[in-house]
Amino acid sequence: PQPVRRGAMPERKTLSLVNEKKDISITDIVLFFKEYSQKTIQRDLATLVEAGKIKRTGEKRWSRYLFVS
Repeated sequence: PQPVRRGAMPERKTLSLVNEKKDISITDIVLFFKEYSQKTIQRDLATLVEAGKIKRTGEKRWSRYLFVS
């Protein structure tokens, strides 16, 4: 198992939420995970997009995240 970075958010929490909501913005995700900073959530989302587990549509503050089945 890889060590968890301090302040790091488990990707499975984000992935589970995106799967449940189907289409969600980072602002919505921040409301669900108040214990994490927006920057931490952004990094987590970027990792999931890069891994092909979720898809990002739109740009900058209008970005939406979709679950890839």
